[in-house]
Amino acid sequence: MPTHLNLPDAYNVRDLGGYFTNTGKITKYQKYLRSGTLHLLSKKSMETLEQYGVKTVIDLRQNYEVEAKPDVFQNSSTVTYIHINMIGDGEVEAFYDQGKDTVDTVSRMYISWLETRKQYIKEVLIALAASTSDTTLFHCNGGKDRVGTISSLLLAICDVPTRTIAEDYTISGKFLMKRFFDEQAPPDVTPETYTWVDYQKDYCPAEAMLKVHKHLNQEYGTISNYIDSIGVPRTDVDSIKSALLG
Repeated sequence: MPTHLNLPDAYNVRDLGGYFTNTGKITKYQKYLRSGTLHLLSKKSMETLEQYGVKTVIDLRQNYEVEAKPDVFQNSSTVTYIHINMIGDGEVEAFYDQGKDTVDTVSRMYISWLETRKQYIKEVLIALAASTSDTTLFHCNGGKDRVGTISSLLLAICDVPTRTIAEDYTISGKFLMKRFFDEQAPPDVTPETYTWVDYQKDYCPAEAMLKVHKHLNQEYGTISNYIDSIGVPRTDVDSIKSALLG
């Protein structure tokens, strides 16, 4: 099970270490952290992340999100901050009206990003490859959708089984419940009647990520071919793989 960093002022901060690959290797800890927004981090939490090894923070949020809730590491003298507007500035919520159910809606949203925002996906992967000597944290707002999509590519590069990748994605349901009740839940929805299992089903079902990878495999042959097709240098792919697998 990957490490969850239980910070009181951030959601869904998780390490991509600890996953078995198809060849029996295990992904390394303290190389890549995935997370929700960091705009509320206290000085103590910032220090916790730096002590964990974080030297680079890659912010995948939209421009208006960054302006409204600036990342606390934006002006850091010790951590490199990089902003890449991965999905553009359209309303993310608009995607949620396009599918017939959650699996269809969410998978179509992720596939749309992977197909229409290739230049930015490429930039994210190159930035992740350039910071492999220390720990890199990449985040969006909840650490579920944009971060989930990128995490799935990183784990696929390391030949982690697709089912395991989908399970990593859906684990977000466990760690976004506090955010859900703090910011999103209707007044009549309570922790007694709505669990993280319900949240997973409604917002991050494993089947959605399986459907995304099925699309990439059908269209490109392999996930590796997709990454090659968007122009990520093979040396950068190798750097990511080497960082996570040693």
